[in-house]
Amino acid sequence: MKKLVIILMILTALVALLVSCGDKEPAETTTEAKLVAVMTDTASSYTAVYPLSYSFNTYKGEAVKYFEELVKENSGGAIAIKSDFLAGEEAAGSYEILLGATNRPESIEAMKTLRRDDYLIGFVNGKLCAIGGSDEASAKAIRHFATMFFSKTQNDLVLPETFYQRFDGSYPLNSLTVFGTPIDKVAIVAPSSLSKDAESLKNGILELTGYTLPTVTKRAENDGIAYAITLSAENDGGFTANAEGITIAHTDALTRSQLVTGLLATCQKGAPDAILSENTAFLKAEAGTKLSIVDLNVYSTGFGENSVVNRYPRLMTYLANANYPTVLALQDVSPTWIDQFDRKGEGFKSMNEVYGYIGEGRNADDESVMQAVFYRKDLVTLVRSGTFWLSETPDICSVGWDGRTRSTCAWAVLKDNATGQEFAVMSTMLDPYGKNARLNGIALILERAADLGCPVILCGDLNVVSKNSTAKKVTNGDFFDAQSIALSGDKTEIITAHNAFGSGNELPSKSDFIFTSYGDFTVNSHAIDKTKIENGFISNHWILYADISLLEYRE
Repeated sequence: MKKLVIILMILTALVALLVSCGDKEPAETTTEAKLVAVMTDTASSYTAVYPLSYSFNTYKGEAVKYFEELVKENSGGAIAIKSDFLAGEEAAGSYEILLGATNRPESIEAMKTLRRDDYLIGFVNGKLCAIGGSDEASAKAIRHFATMFFSKTQNDLVLPETFYQRFDGSYPLNSLTVFGTPIDKVAIVAPSSLSKDAESLKNGILELTGYTLPTVTKRAENDGIAYAITLSAENDGGFTANAEGITIAHTDALTRSQLVTGLLATCQKGAPDAILSENTAFLKAEAGTKLSIVDLNVYSTGFGENSVVNRYPRLMTYLANANYPTVLALQDVSPTWIDQFDRKGEGFKSMNEVYGYIGEGRNADDESVMQAVFYRKDLVTLVRSGTFWLSETPDICSVGWDGRTRSTCAWAVLKDNATGQEFAVMSTMLDPYGKNARLNGIALILERAADLGCPVILCGDLNVVSKNSTAKKVTNGDFFDAQSIALSGDKTEIITAHNAFGSGNELPSKSDFIFTSYGDFTVNSHAIDKTKIENGFISNHWILYADISLLEYRE
């Protein structure tokens, strides 16, 4: 059977040309080339190695599978492919192709030079690596290398020992210098109690520059830190910056978040090459767009006195009395509810007259309940929107993990007509049965929220209380529980799913939430509203109401 050959030569930093050498002996110039694989019908000198942590139902695992498929297609499986696990005294082989962030020293060394979206294909300390600064970038590197690897078929695959291609990602900041120190030499110093602030600062710098800053709990002598950004809750010192370091200190969590976000906004303002120095005017938070938010699980059904037909006028009366809030995040909205939306009554307008809304039935049809975002048509404009399923296949109607229901999240990016500021609202209800479905579902929501590129208000019925790991996943990350940072209002967490209709959904504490993204909002007030209309329930959940100001960062 005919042997395979690929000769890859670098002609430019971005283009690899593969040169065929046929069945003849390699030319003299190839004696300086590194033999990567002698691919006979059944064997190769090289083994492709991937990280043991790569799951094959993820994008990074899929990239390795793509490489493996091309090996089978073009060489009959001549190259062995295995994980980077080494048992007992087993040593790494001398001839390895390292796919992604393996545990080999060469992969670790390569990672040191890469930012989040960068990747490289080339030799590092004698071993061929295809690796990126993140899992996504590594997947690109593996696919790129596989495509080059199998573009031609001949006898031998050889590469110059100097073969090294680097592909740089695109970042808002090409470079960032902090009081004379490049950002990749800066560290974050914060006690463990301020992990939210530290993570938000680290994630912000990562988004801007591609660099992940190291975080330590305290500054020690001779720790090798060239420059530090220190976070503290010990006093209300605010923001100080000089050649010795940057310090953000405040006892109030909301104020600290605004100082951290102001620092990030100042950095971004300096794009493409930002320089922070003693002459820098750091941006400060100022109140911008004012919003009123309602979150409510309306309960999809009900009978007699508690039927949707009877409860719709109560809801609209409440909204009229509240001067029709800017945005409503409603859950469990059934077609029966939607059928009522043209009804107006004495003292209230119809829902369709005041609000536009977005949402999709959880069965991907018009006959099933949906999570929805309603918005005042006269105050805000819909920019873009969508619905995704809380599952392993979020863009396909599906049940996720150990869940029993099709759970969804609806989202809308809105623009305030008066100020032009954009913000997003997400409305969700998590699966009431599956713990993994809730944990993975909220993780997916947070991932999608980060991709929206604007301040986010996340609302919904989590079917767990605030101390549960699912809710903590939100508040330990880049979101606040609006109730906890409200400037006014009761901070007591009372039951919000109150079982008025005998539905058996009562939980011991608050299970419905309004969350606001870190550093983007001031919550002026928050209330768990137990209002009844003519002594009738609006739903078997209480209403959450908040007045919120979207922040702007200015000098």
